[in-house]
Amino acid sequence: MNDRRRAIGSAMLAIAFLTGFIADGPAVADPVQRWSWEWLNTDFTKRAVEFSEIISGGPPKDGIPSIDKPLFRPAAAMTSRDLAPNGKVLVPNDPGMRAYGDNPYVAYDSASAPFLFNGDLPDYIAPMVRVVVVDGKAWSMPMLRDKGTHRDGDLLFTWSAGQNSALDADTVHQGRDVGNITVQRAGADVVYDVTFAFVYHVFHGGRRIVTE
Repeated sequence: MNDRRRAIGSAMLAIAFLTGFIADGPAVADPVQRWSWEWLNTDFTKRAVEFSEIISGGPPKDGIPSIDKPLFRPAAAMTSRDLAPNGKVLVPNDPGMRAYGDNPYVAYDSASAPFLFNGDLPDYIAPMVRVVVVDGKAWSMPMLRDKGTHRDGDLLFTWSAGQNSALDADTVHQGRDVGNITVQRAGADVVYDVTFAFVYHVFHGGRRIVTE
C-alpha cells in the first residue's frame, strides 16, 4: 500500500508540468508547523497516513490559478483532427500567467529511476518505460513501436510517430518522439491507458508486462 501511495506521488509529479513548478524542497523535520501556517482551519491531529510518508513538492497552496473562463479552439494536430474532426482543445486565457509549454522536469522519463519514488521496481524492464494498459494487462511501448502493429488475442495495437514527450526537453515541442498508439477490438476503438512501467508494477501487484 505504501508503494501505491509513492507511485501516485511520483506519477502526479510526472504530469505536474501542466499546472506548475516544484516550489518546496524536502519535508522539514516538523512539516505540520509549516502546513498549519498555510492551512489554518485544518486539524492535523486526524490523519490516515504517517506524515513521514508525505514528500513536499509542487506548487504551494493556491499556487495553481483557476481557469474561470476557459477558452477552446479547434484541434491543430493532424492526428487529433483525424480522430475527432470537431474536437476542440483548451487554450490559455492568459498566456502570461505561467510558462505554458515549458517542462520543469527535464529528462524525467529518461532517468534510470522515477523521481521522488523509493518503492519496489520491476527487475526485467526499465521503470521509466512507457506501457499501454488494457483491461489490466500491459504491453511495453518500445515493443509496440518496433512492431508497428501487434495483435494479442482480439486486440490490435497500432503505433505511429508524431507525439512529443512532455517530460524530456526544456520545452514540449523539443521533446523526443514517443509516438501515438491506438488499440482496437473488432474494428472499434478500445479504452487504454499509457503509464510508466513502475506505476503499473506497483498498482498491479508486480504483474508481468509484455515485452516481446
